[in-house]
Amino acid sequence: MALDFSLAEVHNVDMPKEEQMIKPSLEEQKRHLIEGVSSCLVCGDSPISGTFTDYDGELKCHKCGMPYQTEGNKIKPTELERKYGLRPEEVAKVYTPYFVNVPILKRFWLETGKEIPLGIFDGSEAPFTEEEHVALWLFVWSIRSEISEQWADDFAWYNISVMAGEPLDMEA
Repeated sequence: MALDFSLAEVHNVDMPKEEQMIKPSLEEQKRHLIEGVSSCLVCGDSPISGTFTDYDGELKCHKCGMPYQTEGNKIKPTELERKYGLRPEEVAKVYTPYFVNVPILKRFWLETGKEIPLGIFDGSEAPFTEEEHVALWLFVWSIRSEISEQWADDFAWYNISVMAGEPLDMEA
């Protein structure tokens, strides 16, 4: 059975923003994959419901747009073993592949009121525009001083800097 997974430092919106921006540890990421979720980690909607994307088993929350995998493990077995020490059958049925970014995505949703523009759409039209997708990355860029150290390896910072019109000097 999926458990409601919450990290107080991530989900308590009454806390100062700096305290909300704590990247989940590798152990917390592993626990999320094993235990899964039954309510949305961004908006709290329970049970998670929404619209399926073009990716097998991926569902976007109807309230905030957070993507969830609803059919168990979709992570490459070699990556699952290497990074988390898990086998595919140990992964919960419902989890989000974006768990490591929940603090950022939740803040984006709370501060902008905009749906999270993520999810895989190969053949059909995405339910968000390119401008909405870029808006997420510009938001990430705008809070980079708070997050770039913790999430240094989680984003293509140079690409985001180009979107923001402030290309990073890669030789520095």
